[in-house]
Amino acid sequence: MSVLINHLSEMDYLPVDPESQPPENYSLVVEKALQCRLPEHYREFIDYFPRTGACYLESCICLDRKDEKYPDSEICWSSLFGHENSDLGGLIPININYPDYRIENMMIIGDDAFGNWLYMSVEPDKNSSIYFMDRRFSQPGEKSGLLLLAETFEDFILNSFTKAEEFFK
Repeated sequence: MSVLINHLSEMDYLPVDPESQPPENYSLVVEKALQCRLPEHYREFIDYFPRTGACYLESCICLDRKDEKYPDSEICWSSLFGHENSDLGGLIPININYPDYRIENMMIIGDDAFGNWLYMSVEPDKNSSIYFMDRRFSQPGEKSGLLLLAETFEDFILNSFTKAEEFFK
């Protein structure tokens, strides 16, 4: 297992609906539906964890720098989208059915418990940078209001930790 997959497994990252049956070659299905090429580490993630999932020990990524919008705070994420047995959710429907939230060369990959989105850059030959869209500071579909969390999807995951992990440091 890769470091990325290992880290998520150690954080008890599990499918929200383990009974859902994603299509075979789910990463290719996502690329075709969203008309983009998934970054390598994200493709590895979605192939290993094809269902929408969450860490059941509250997971979060802390900002490693002070930001005027988020002084002394942490950005938390609650789920990363994948396949779901629902027309309302899941990676593909969320990116297709919410046109007001679409940003060119980006896709919505997850959310927090408050309805804020996590975006990932899917520009060809560029990093899979991860951004946070806080509804308090951003307008739907505007990249300028996004907060950069990590340069790559792998960095985003490896910098995530559970509250339980932090407690035992």
